[in-house]
Amino acid sequence: MSGVGKTTLAQVVYNHAEVKKHFQRRAWVYVSEHFSFKRTLQEILFSFNGYEDNGLDSCDSMEATITKLRSKICEGYKFVLVLDNVWEEICQQWSTLLTVLSDEAHQCGSVLLVTTQNQKVGQTIARVRPIQLKALPWESFWPLFQYYAFGGTEVAQQEDNRNMLSISREIAMKLDGLPLAAKVIGNLLRCRFSQANWRRVVDSDWWNLSDALQEILPYLRVSYQHLSPQQRQCFAFCSIFPRNYLFDKERIVQMWIAHDFIQRNNIADGIKPEDVGRQCFDVLVDRSLFQLTIVDNKYVMHDLVRGLAIAISVDQCFLHDERAGGASSQALENVRHLSLQTGSLEQCQELHKYKNLRTLLLFGRFESDAFFLLLDGMLRNSPSLRVLDLSYVEALGSGWPNNARSLRKLRFLDVSFTRITKFKDLPVNLQVLHLRGYDVDSLPQNITKLSNLRHLFVDNSALSNIPGIGQLTELQGLDSFIARKGQGFAIRELKNMQELTGQLCIRGLENVRSKD
Repeated sequence: MSGVGKTTLAQVVYNHAEVKKHFQRRAWVYVSEHFSFKRTLQEILFSFNGYEDNGLDSCDSMEATITKLRSKICEGYKFVLVLDNVWEEICQQWSTLLTVLSDEAHQCGSVLLVTTQNQKVGQTIARVRPIQLKALPWESFWPLFQYYAFGGTEVAQQEDNRNMLSISREIAMKLDGLPLAAKVIGNLLRCRFSQANWRRVVDSDWWNLSDALQEILPYLRVSYQHLSPQQRQCFAFCSIFPRNYLFDKERIVQMWIAHDFIQRNNIADGIKPEDVGRQCFDVLVDRSLFQLTIVDNKYVMHDLVRGLAIAISVDQCFLHDERAGGASSQALENVRHLSLQTGSLEQCQELHKYKNLRTLLLFGRFESDAFFLLLDGMLRNSPSLRVLDLSYVEALGSGWPNNARSLRKLRFLDVSFTRITKFKDLPVNLQVLHLRGYDVDSLPQNITKLSNLRHLFVDNSALSNIPGIGQLTELQGLDSFIARKGQGFAIRELKNMQELTGQLCIRGLENVRSKD
């Protein structure tokens, strides 16, 4: 059952003082449906390392990943590992996972805690009797709802709030005792604290809606109704991400800006589009449409909330999973935002029919370099593409992209860790570029000609060897700069980079010989 507090209860256990005292190591993995089994093991290792790695090494084989994980476990520390929101697909590899974890874990008294909505998963993997959570009884739910709507039961009981308390009771009785409902609607009411606003919530037609949204719980529909048009558009776009995907605020805001969901002509002087986008994201967090995770600055979307996003964006957004199969897994040819999870080149050939794409997210592993040939062909047919994310693709390639002119409208590109051996020139209108996992020799030669680039993410070893970085005058952030002799590496490169914010580490000051 969704919305009853499985993840919240697991977090209480995970963060309990006695648990921290008893287990020397703790790890938490959100098991996203786009993860391969190897990626799940890598995420476990990443979590054990305290999320301190810059990235996961996609070049590691399954055997190498298992060896690293065993080595970490065999250090003799007691650990507790939480696998959150496990679905049926992982059960096929569950015995392998237990083999990797259980022998050493059993010897040192470690614990594996799993949350799931699927009873079959619980029956398959449980080594003790599963705990089944149910909706809260009224005597527990009502104080919880008052906490979210008023900020506490004491505030709710104040004389000035008597009428508000009566209205809130009407609303609470519609929510079936679900903790998630109390949080979503309670936060909505607290943001719109007036009798008139609360009465509009009670009287909303969305409680009884019977159209395409009929399978979505009413309280989510009501919360969506009270978003602004801009917030609705940004929220709906997030439907293309897989279940349990970890959202990074800055990354998703950059995608929204790439699509002009954040209109620049409506922004006051001195305010950046990124600032407005962050405010929009924070509103979605305040309404509990995104939930903060134990990983710093990472968020997840609850399955019920994700179901709402899918329902209201069905004509514009589509996530294709080859495991689903059937006619229902086919996107409309005029779809604008597409996410494809596959390892099949045959499935990728279907991309040619989508000529109105604005977003393409790809998840999969391909052993043939034919993948990038197919991709180039598709990109020629999608001249309006704004966002392209290949960071979850493992495929060999060289000399990509074949024709940057076909990507002239592209604003956001992530090709981190994709095993492309050499990049050709990239489209000149890029605003965001992710190139993690590459040395400077692999980077495109025109990288400093991307005059609209606002965000550049490359490894520090490569960043320090890019000559002429000062030509990127729109860049918002720069982690480090090494001043040294040679064309394009003088301290004067920073002179015109006046949009930089945050921290900048400057080294090599002993090489500065002039006022520049």
